[in-house]
Amino acid sequence: MHVGRPRGSYQANDVLLAKPSSQAIMLCLKQGMSLRETAAAVGVAVNTVRKVKAGMEMIDRVDRMDTSTE
Repeated sequence: MHVGRPRGSYQANDVLLAKPSSQAIMLCLKQGMSLRETAAAVGVAVNTVRKVKAGMEMIDRVDRMDTSTE
């Protein structure tokens, strides 16, 4: 018997980063707060902050690639 999320399920970065909690996380991180400080301030788990931070970094990398090719 399988318990948990279906195999292969994931949430796209744009969907994740559009959430209000993710917006609050991004604001805290841009202000220089640590992962734990951010998690406590927003009321989410540290791993959620890590996931949002990774999504932000991926978008930054894609943006830098796009501007370097122009």
